[in-house]
Amino acid sequence: MEKWSDTIPFSADDLRLIEADRLARKIEECYWDYNVSIKIRKKGYNPCCGDGFKFEVKLNSGTRIESVEKLISTVQYKLKIPVLKAVREKEGFYLATYTSHTLSLDNDLSRILKSEEYRSAFTTMKIAHPVGVDPNGNAVICDLVEYPHVMINGTTRSGKSTALKCLLVSLARYSNLKVNLLIADRGAGLSMFADLPHLSYPIIHTPNKLATVIMLLKDEMERRTDLELSDQDHFKKLPYIVCIIDEFAWFIEEIGNRKKSEKVIKIINDILRYGRHNKIHLVLSIYDPKQEIAKIELGDIRVKMVFQTVNSRKSSNALGSGGAEKLNGSGEMIFDHINSSYQLQGVFIDDDKIGSGMLDTRAAFSVDFETGELLNYGFTISDEDLKRKEAETEEYIINFSPGEDNSGSKDEQEGKFVDVVLWVLSQKSISINSIQEEHPVGNKYAKI
Repeated sequence: MEKWSDTIPFSADDLRLIEADRLARKIEECYWDYNVSIKIRKKGYNPCCGDGFKFEVKLNSGTRIESVEKLISTVQYKLKIPVLKAVREKEGFYLATYTSHTLSLDNDLSRILKSEEYRSAFTTMKIAHPVGVDPNGNAVICDLVEYPHVMINGTTRSGKSTALKCLLVSLARYSNLKVNLLIADRGAGLSMFADLPHLSYPIIHTPNKLATVIMLLKDEMERRTDLELSDQDHFKKLPYIVCIIDEFAWFIEEIGNRKKSEKVIKIINDILRYGRHNKIHLVLSIYDPKQEIAKIELGDIRVKMVFQTVNSRKSSNALGSGGAEKLNGSGEMIFDHINSSYQLQGVFIDDDKIGSGMLDTRAAFSVDFETGELLNYGFTISDEDLKRKEAETEEYIINFSPGEDNSGSKDEQEGKFVDVVLWVLSQKSISINSIQEEHPVGNKYAKI
């Protein structure tokens, strides 16, 4: 007997949608068998995604996302689906199926950098950053300048270091007249970038040296603020500064001196708030961004690349919700980009390719900081700059207390406040740090 499907000329797309509809109904029924009531959207929505499907799930009354996630492996086994994943996004909740055990089709950074899509992004974006690949196999490329800062989280060997390496490879494709780099690396994981002509200072490995460099970066931020007001043409020629700190919490905790670490934290928060206006961007890699890490204003970091976390609590610390603990631990990430969230496979590049690529980069951008435009516009830190700032910092530690200044009579305190106000009115630009450096007052008065 002839089947009805044999008499109707279905296209390949039609057959895919029929397959999706059948699988969606099976998934619904399987969940209902376990008293978890869900409804998969079927009308006005195309679930086809790469080599699988991405089903939009509506939770019926009384059903929790956690109940759906808990049964993932059971449903996958019962229906013999090779891969079934729960995907939480700000736009909704999805169940995604794949015919292979990888989220992406091809996440090789070398391939992406040769693609027409990247070439277009390179010319239209200020700093094109290939972040990862979506389930359709499409490269996700964003403008780092628009972030303006990014935090990278995840457990050991989940993909954080690879993400930093791929970011640096992408940044090194720009001239050192456009991008200058500061890199802090606890170990030697980023050593292949040590000779980049983009570096404003050699790769930093010690907490106290990083503290001093951060203070010099703050000076540069304030210099750029003045330039933007006084000389727009000069300001426009300044390169972007991208400061990458791997194991950020360790660097802060190991500074040792409480006053110095508090000062660095204040500066980091200032850069998070105002750095984008001065073409300064921070990339902070943190194992677990819990609040007590360094009192960093995490709300000022609107973009996060979160790889697999140890548990849901650490996922919540990073994202404000669970989900990252369920990632595969091999570069799969939740990319929280400003007001949207995506599940991606992070880009990857072999270390050998990085090494050979950096040789080409050094040859292409071998302009010395001491000559040409870099001398006029580039950001560079000399050993003399470092020694000078270290001496200033030691004097600050000896003479200034970051606590509230409650000494003296009420009249004396009011007199100090008047002095601070008069000084502020005489400045073109100010910050809490600059007030406290000029006048020994506590946060209460500096913030008024």
